[in-house]
Amino acid sequence: MIKSPVLMTPLALSPPRSTPEPDLSSIPQDAATIPSLVVPEALTVCLYINKQADVGPYLERRKLQQLPERLGPERPATVLQQAVQACIDCAHQP
Repeated sequence: MIKSPVLMTPLALSPPRSTPEPDLSSIPQDAATIPSLVVPEALTVCLYINKQADVGPYLERRKLQQLPERLGPERPATVLQQAVQACIDCAHQP
């Protein structure tokens, strides 16, 4: 039995369907309605100092008592820098 060759016909190509763009002409163009223009709030942190804690062999309790109750609110990098500096300032041998 001999089979006849099957002819492949190309599929009809239709233009891609697209959704029409919404009309934005009546919407006010200010920062309140355009989320991409809103400036995000900066992250801030506070570090509270426990002045009643055991300071260990490397810090002086008297110097620790002179520190503020808290560091911040500031950017995390700023508070970290202040905390490290406070530890150095309270050390027996800075």
